[in-house]
Formats: sequence, C-alpha cells, structure tokens
Amino acid sequence: MLDASEAVNADKYLSHVTEDVVIRPPGFIIGPGEIRGHEEIRAGFERLKGILGSDRQLHLGERRYFLDRADESKVLVGVEITISDKGAPDSFGTQAAMLCTLVGDKVSRLDSWTTREEGLAQLQDPVAVDDV
Repeated sequence: MLDASEAVNADKYLSHVTEDVVIRPPGFIIGPGEIRGHEEIRAGFERLKGILGSDRQLHLGERRYFLDRADESKVLVGVEITISDKGAPDSFGTQAAMLCTLVGDKVSRLDSWTTREEGLAQLQDPVAVDDV
C-alpha cells in the first residue's frame, strides 16, 4: 500500500483494500476527512495527483511497523511523509502513523495520527516488526 501511495497508483493501492474500506488519511496530504470505498479512493488519488502536479513527488520514508499482539488484525505503520520538488533539495514533511485493520490479507479500515506515539497509543500490546 505504501509503495502504491508513493507512486500515486490507485489501481495498485486498491488491490490491497476491501471494497468497503474506510480510510482517514493523514490530513497533511489531501486534507482531513474520510474516504469510503474504491470510487472515493480513486478520486482521492486524482486529487493527490493534482496537488503534486508534475513538479513534486511524494516519499514515504523511515517506515516502521508494529503489530498489536492483543489483536493481530491491527498493524500500525509509522512513516515520514515528504513532498519535494523534483530535482530540488528543498522539501517539507511530517510524521504520520497509520493504523490498518485487516480482514484476511486486505485492509478494511485505515486511521491516521500525526505522530508514531499517538498511533502506538491505539494498540493494546504493540511489538515492532521487521519490514513487511
């Protein structure tokens, strides 16, 4: 999902989520709100493409993953979101923590917070895991 987000590839992203997915994305990228289902996700990706234009790119770095041992359907992903001008050293960014709730191997819900600590507070028994 992160690679699909970074590539601004809606089709690839949709392959990782359920049809009725509910997403509360990091507001830093496309503003606060809630996105429901595949059609709204496609619209969100189009909005993101418009925001980035041809001169900027999105990078999701410093990825850290946490599993909730009390509920293994919950996976928290901490990232550093950076938007930079292509070919320029200047960039701006922020942290985000995204809590994915899984049904089988697909995300059915994604909630986000502005810091890893806020995201970790949502897990009952978090444990860090290697890149997944």
